Order: sequence, then C-alpha cells, then structure tokens
Amino acid sequence: MKKCKWFFLVLISVLTFSCSKDDDGEDISIYGRWNFYSVIEENEELYEHTTCGKDFMEIKDDNTLWVTMYEKSCEKEEGKEGTYLPEKNVFMIKGEEAVITKMNTTDLTFEVLIKSENATDKIIYNFKR
Repeated sequence: MKKCKWFFLVLISVLTFSCSKDDDGEDISIYGRWNFYSVIEENEELYEHTTCGKDFMEIKDDNTLWVTMYEKSCEKEEGKEGTYLPEKNVFMIKGEEAVITKMNTTDLTFEVLIKSENATDKIIYNFKR
C-alpha cells in the first residue's frame, strides 16, 4: 500500500511540473496597451509622467499605433502616431523607422534614429504592460 501511495505522489508531482505554464511556448502579443515608462536620448531621461493620467500607447489589430498623453495642464491628447509593420517587426512613426529591440510579456523597447545633417540621435522608448 505504501508503494501505491508513493507511486501516485510521484505521478502527481511529475504531471504538475511537466505541465507548468513555462513549457507552453506562450506567444507574446505586441497588440494592446503599453504604458510609457521612460524615453532616453544620449543617456538622459526625457520623459516626465504627469499626475493627471497614465500616458500610453496602444497597438490596434489593424496595426495602427495610437498614443494618449496628458499634458501638464491635464489636457488629454490622443491620436494616430504610426503603423506597426509585423513583417519587419518595426514601427513607422512620423516617417521614421522605430526598431523593436526588446519585447516580452511585460516590457517593450524600441529605438528611433533621427538623422540630421551633422549627427544621428538615438531615442529609446521603454514601455510596460
């Protein structure tokens, strides 16, 4: 009887650990709402969150990118800012290509290179779910 109990305990343990969520190969979706976390240019943080509301970016199913921001006066501004190109895994934002450098279930980071006659500036955008 002890062997039988031991066998069921081991069986349950094996089933529990072999079917954990980490083994599911869960797809990470870029679509949905992403909250602004930081914007960095040349190691300087540019983004300041207001107390009026949470600034966020939303990537819609039709691959459009919408941004909602709250100004210091608490005035809400929102509008279409770009397009997600899934075949290249980049955003096109106001004519500039934004390359996705990190994406997981909680974090999204992309970089935009702004070229001028004299220099190229890199701006890094970080978002959290």
